[in-house]
Amino acid sequence: MNWKYDFEGGERLVFENSFASTAIASSLAPMPLFHTSGLVLGLDDTIMVPLTNPYVPDDVRSIVQDIPGAEGIVLQRRIVELGPRRTEIERRTFRSMIGLQGTMAPEWTYDAYYQYGRSQVREERSGLLDLLNYQAALDPDRCANVQGCSVINPFGSEGFTIGDLKFLTAPNAVRRLHADQHIVSLAFAGPIEFLTDEAARVSFGTEYRFEGLEDEPDQLLNTRPVSGSLNFPGSSGSFGALDFYGDITLPLLSDLPGVEELTATGGVRLSEVSTVGTVVNWHVGGIWSPYGGLSFRASFQSGRRAPNIAELYSAGPSTFGFYTDLACLPT
Repeated sequence: MNWKYDFEGGERLVFENSFASTAIASSLAPMPLFHTSGLVLGLDDTIMVPLTNPYVPDDVRSIVQDIPGAEGIVLQRRIVELGPRRTEIERRTFRSMIGLQGTMAPEWTYDAYYQYGRSQVREERSGLLDLLNYQAALDPDRCANVQGCSVINPFGSEGFTIGDLKFLTAPNAVRRLHADQHIVSLAFAGPIEFLTDEAARVSFGTEYRFEGLEDEPDQLLNTRPVSGSLNFPGSSGSFGALDFYGDITLPLLSDLPGVEELTATGGVRLSEVSTVGTVVNWHVGGIWSPYGGLSFRASFQSGRRAPNIAELYSAGPSTFGFYTDLACLPT
């Protein structure tokens, strides 16, 4: 929704609002369990099928028993019984801006505004495996001490019972993220007499931005490990940035043989960012037109971008397996 109101003196009040909502659903193959991921509970703690599981084939059990130090079998498979993994992502974005535009002097204008924006993301994952319950269901000794547990056959093709699936299925994992942005800006533009007969056009202004983000992972994932849900550690933070900038377009020559237009351009932006300090970006350039319909443009710029709010505080997923650095072990 946009709205404008023009005053008698030439000023214009501008009010803008926008809202967007999207929903995306995707599916992946059933849960994979590997020795480097899926079957890993922690450092050097891999879920195995103990030899006491009654469904271990006799010939396999006899082979493993002859291996010194063998504690069980690392069984890699897909838990097809849980069905596909499903991810649903909802995004909502809201933006509101109020501004005032007007004329200060002949050919000089100003533009001032305040803007607020908010972005929200909700991500839900289903088809997950409760690793602690899976570990218990493989081990008769563990299973006897866990309510609702029954020993499963991970080798067979007949699948699990409805009771087994209820015990093994983890609750859906939900992650919530929201980011807020505030912007206050003031800009001026107009002509100035500078070196040449034709007036140069300049613009300059200042802008202040404040952004914050909060990433909330599913707290149950910290106490109840599951397989198939990316582990987002969660984080939050904010930063502020104050910018000063200016640009100039300077006509040098015009209406001469071989030079219908020769114009120089330049600009600089100085940013003071609370997270990284001072950042300076600048550019210079020019336009040469020998005659109508033909022009050449050249420019050079130098820039450095401060990290945005998502790069600073939106924690990425942890999907790496656990390994032990033998050099770090005590001697």
